[in-house]
Amino acid sequence: NGLLTGVDGEMIRQHDSRGRSIPGSDATSRAPVPGQDLVLTVNRSLQFEVEQALVARLQKVKGAGGSVVVMDSRTGDIYAAANALRDKKDPTKVAITNANLAAVDAFEPGSVAKVFSLAATIDSGVANPDTEIDVPGALVFDQGTKWQSTISDAEVHGTEKMTMRRIMVHSSNIGTYLLSQRITSETLFNYFTAFGFGKKTALDFPGETTGNVPDPSQWKGTEAVTVTYGYHYQASAFQFAAAVNVVANGGMYVAPRLLKSMIGANGTMQDADPSATHRVLKETTAAQMVSMMKDVVCLGTGQGAKLKDISVAGKTGTAYKAKNGGYGDSTTRAYRASFVGFFPADAPKVTILVTIDEPDPTSNDRFGGTAAAPLFAKVATAAIHELQITPTPGDTGCTATPPAG
Repeated sequence: NGLLTGVDGEMIRQHDSRGRSIPGSDATSRAPVPGQDLVLTVNRSLQFEVEQALVARLQKVKGAGGSVVVMDSRTGDIYAAANALRDKKDPTKVAITNANLAAVDAFEPGSVAKVFSLAATIDSGVANPDTEIDVPGALVFDQGTKWQSTISDAEVHGTEKMTMRRIMVHSSNIGTYLLSQRITSETLFNYFTAFGFGKKTALDFPGETTGNVPDPSQWKGTEAVTVTYGYHYQASAFQFAAAVNVVANGGMYVAPRLLKSMIGANGTMQDADPSATHRVLKETTAAQMVSMMKDVVCLGTGQGAKLKDISVAGKTGTAYKAKNGGYGDSTTRAYRASFVGFFPADAPKVTILVTIDEPDPTSNDRFGGTAAAPLFAKVATAAIHELQITPTPGDTGCTATPPAG
């Protein structure tokens, strides 16, 4: 607003008691200074296509709302940010909303968070994609007490040997926890902070959420377990997109940016400051994460995000929504389905986050891989055309070679 508003002009004249100017009286004037025009990073054509695709997807999966963020993997420039809601008065209608849900709405990510937990584990030097552990199908905590709880993997299985790669590809909650507990809660929290959680992004959008990442000293019971795979902390769509983009950007966090340049009253264009950056992961860690996230798309839970002849790296997330102090049971449960990815995987140009709020809980389209991943593919295809992205030489997309472990 400060850039757009400019400075008011000023004129002073002498007048009589009735407010009439006195002829010949002195007058002092100051010419107004026009405000600057702003040039945004948003691609108008892509923004329109993303909005239309989001509305259509919400209608198909009967979602209550959703957001899509499309950003330049290297600069942080936001190419598109679409938000839509289902009409409460007429539930048959879904429309784009002026509310920037991607900035102001915080949510638990579910398994998208495994990117951050496993990256922190690799970066700390205590495990790598080939590290193999025994993973039971379920773990019981606080057994014999009133706080007893059981945590299970989505895929039913007995105790199996799994590599980190397989844990990522098949999105094992228990495997992620068992590997992540090799680092301390304080270390994991510090990585969360470096990924940008718990504070506003550089967008500083009006009403933007900081999200919520409790201090490890406040983690109680199984909170230290579930935080490793996407519960007990919340962030916005912009925050999650920028955090996953750390992997795309070789381990460097790049702040999301909406302002590209300013045009002064004299027509001179001035570039806005580039996005601030800081290192979160070693380059070798980011490369190992890219490799596993490519397998998520080619062979795992994210196959709905595949693109023809262009490789994609990404991660699905299916979170139970907290309501009325709990997550409900199989008859009352609500979901948040997400997918975050980037392409071309080995030389990323675009990072996209898709999140669908409350898809039909009775449908198979309630998961990150079924509700959100196909929309990612559609948006990515539009971005390829609008931004004229070409495949990296030698990139043929997914191959049939299964991952080790």
